[in-house]
Amino acid sequence: MLANQVAKKRKRAYARRAGLFTAAMLLAVGTMAALQRSDAKNRFVLANNSKFETLDPHMTYDRARVGYRINLYDSLLRWVDNPPKLIPWLAKSHSMSADGKSYNFILNQGMKFHDGSEIEAEDVVYSIERQLALKKGAAALFKTLIEPGTTEKVGKYEVQFNLKEPSSVFLSQIPSLLIVNADLLKKNEKDGDWGSAWLSKNDAGSGSFKVKRYDPAIGFIAERFADHFVKWGDKYLDEVEFRTVLETNSRVLGLLKGDFQGTDGYLAEDQLRRLRKNDKVKFVEEESMRLF
Repeated sequence: MLANQVAKKRKRAYARRAGLFTAAMLLAVGTMAALQRSDAKNRFVLANNSKFETLDPHMTYDRARVGYRINLYDSLLRWVDNPPKLIPWLAKSHSMSADGKSYNFILNQGMKFHDGSEIEAEDVVYSIERQLALKKGAAALFKTLIEPGTTEKVGKYEVQFNLKEPSSVFLSQIPSLLIVNADLLKKNEKDGDWGSAWLSKNDAGSGSFKVKRYDPAIGFIAERFADHFVKWGDKYLDEVEFRTVLETNSRVLGLLKGDFQGTDGYLAEDQLRRLRKNDKVKFVEEESMRLF
């Protein structure tokens, strides 16, 4: 029963791929029909209101960059649904020690990074060490709980986090630790930078989409990762583009003309009223876990 529930939640989670995790989203209505095609030969262009200066998942932790974090990378656990629920993702199970200071995660076997290599416990250890060492992005969530060098590989598919003290919020923060391909980054390290220069423009993830083209001034295009461990089914997008469009009028006009299939809801009230009156636009509104 539990396995069925998790499978259903994963399917719902992947119905929300391509960055549809904002407080409000505007969609061109024609896109919704395209998503239902069984041949799925379609793409989705999102007009983003800020730049993607980097593709490194450990360097940023803000709403505007969720597009590449959640689509290119995976975590041990993932938040799904609204109200949010925490479900197994890369990890199939986890346990906590009696004193509440150690957490062991067992990974699913056979999961792949975009280069075809298998995801293992050493990648998780490398990811938390890298996040703490860079002191950017989501590092603030973990630096008060985990000392560098204390996370251990227990087995090929098991990792143990050892906390400084018991924490009631640790599991809720785990989805923010995105897992990177350790071997690939080690090959691309320069002067002890943890591969930061290389990863700012490249992809070392396992997520549902993989980078096809990136330009910090324009945005990025990603194509479907057919070997993702969560099966796709027959309704999906082959390609997504997160295009940087800073001018509000350009985002609105592009949406109405069909140049873009979606944009964020961070628009002036008069623009929102204008769009609400247009039957070509669909509003998707949900409560957000973020504070403004």
